[in-house]
Amino acid sequence: MRFLLISIFLLAGLQASLAQACVNPIDKASFQEGFNLVAVQSTPAKKISLALIFIKDKCLQAAQVKTMAQLFTDDAGRFDFCKAAYERTTDKNNFYDVYDAFEKISYAFRLHDFVQSISAPQTPAPVSPLPVEQVLTFPRYSYPSSLNYKGVRGCQGPVVNNDEFMKIANNVYIQPTDEARQLAIQNAAKATCLDFAQAMKLSAMVSSEELKLKTLIAVFPQVYDLESYKSGIALFTNKNLQTEWLNFGAFQLAPPVEVCEESDADFEKVMKNLRTKFFDHERIKLIETLAIDHCFKVSQIKTMVNEISAAARKPDLLKKLYDKCPDKKNFYLLADDLFFASDKQDLENFIRSKSK
Repeated sequence: MRFLLISIFLLAGLQASLAQACVNPIDKASFQEGFNLVAVQSTPAKKISLALIFIKDKCLQAAQVKTMAQLFTDDAGRFDFCKAAYERTTDKNNFYDVYDAFEKISYAFRLHDFVQSISAPQTPAPVSPLPVEQVLTFPRYSYPSSLNYKGVRGCQGPVVNNDEFMKIANNVYIQPTDEARQLAIQNAAKATCLDFAQAMKLSAMVSSEELKLKTLIAVFPQVYDLESYKSGIALFTNKNLQTEWLNFGAFQLAPPVEVCEESDADFEKVMKNLRTKFFDHERIKLIETLAIDHCFKVSQIKTMVNEISAAARKPDLLKKLYDKCPDKKNFYLLADDLFFASDKQDLENFIRSKSK
């Protein structure tokens, strides 16, 4: 919530009498570095603590004080920071801009009273009318409803209620950059259970469509109603980004691919059975039968084929084991076990043909 607090006249007369300990403000790059360090802190307490350390020996402009104050999630934290930052402000005549950082007007007045308390007494000026509260609104998209949702979930619920969501949304809104808003949205998704409509509304506050997509992708795994993801295309005017989002959502909800692989215990049973066969043709027949629905790794194939004494029978047997081998990238190693150079070349050609 932002306030149009017209109080220049309350501060203009008192600035001349205040000590100007700070003359040269911190440069933009150094301030941005400090801002980023504060922004990534995981708790409000850590943010305020690091921010106070940051300004202890630095001079800031009023606009920078306001920007840093907007990182904090509650007005009490903003108030404490602004009080400490006042003496470190180079342009105190612009300090009234900082009042806009507060959600509640009562804290703006508290900060004003604090400024007055450390200044020379001034003749009271008429009190300006109370500012009009700004109501946060969202784009008119077709938002999905999570009511009675029975599909795949990214968080177990309950979905955060509207009052709490609006607090989250206001915190995102006051962030000064797209990057800061993205971070605030990601932190909210980790701390609460958002439904997809809420994730859409928060992501809509990020102006860059590319960063908006990254934000939605980052929070999606924690969203309550994952199967509502198709509604997200409304966030993007770019067709390529719409397609990228739909592909991502579909991939996330696709059933996991079952890995076909023979366990060491099962392979030991296979080898015991194989070694009960006395003749090559019996062993080859067993291996060919197993190749139908078993997935042997290269190391296991090597062990089985070494049980075959007839060198001429090995190349064809290896080819039959290729399709279900889970580590095909290592299949070329089996050529080393073939006796004839022509067989080695034939197997290598076979592998290359399969990779096309």
